[in-house]
Amino acid sequence: MSKKAIEIIDLVKSFKSSEGLITVINKANFSLNKGELAALVAPSGSGKTTLLMMLGCVLEPTSGKIMIGDSAVYDEKWLIKDSRKLRREQIGFIFQAHYLIPFLNVEENISLLSLQNRVKPQVVKERVKEVLEYLELYDKIKYMPSQLSGGQNQRVAIARALVSKPSIILADEPTAALDKERAISVVQLLKKITREQNVSIIMVTHDERMLPFCDKVLTIHDKMIVVDENHHR
Repeated sequence: MSKKAIEIIDLVKSFKSSEGLITVINKANFSLNKGELAALVAPSGSGKTTLLMMLGCVLEPTSGKIMIGDSAVYDEKWLIKDSRKLRREQIGFIFQAHYLIPFLNVEENISLLSLQNRVKPQVVKERVKEVLEYLELYDKIKYMPSQLSGGQNQRVAIARALVSKPSIILADEPTAALDKERAISVVQLLKKITREQNVSIIMVTHDERMLPFCDKVLTIHDKMIVVDENHHR
């Protein structure tokens, strides 16, 4: 069994425009092992979100290959019948804004997607309890988002991403709306999750203060991926 959580090989994404074909990602290659935290750092407009959406099986590549674990999910075409099922079961998402539903409490926000996917309510309830205890938020289970701090709301968003036991989490600037202290706290938590839950996380960030917590730093240069594994040495 491979120790790799995700791997892309010669991945390309082009868009048609009035000016012709525009290539955003070109022949990109990298891999991330299970239990690793990687930062994705690049200027605005360089293709970070496009890359993240391809890795999340939301956006179809133009060509190349995507491996999740030991399985190829894309190889010049989608090899999976149900990308939504794959995302539900294997991929978690965290965004810059927590996107919690304001009229649902913490437990309801975390449970919602699993219940919509027809997971048994008792199974969901037990998993929510487990995740909140792990994140030291169980005492806030009945709180509304408005009763929590910004950092606590982002931790609830992390709990929501963890509840389905994904193998990969894609985080799009999860600390951008937080002050330095809370931002560092969230990244330390993501680091802890990779180590203790064997989850692999790719985190888009503009904040260089977060890089020492990461195992790898990925940058987009000339539409290709450059991997730095020695940034903190």
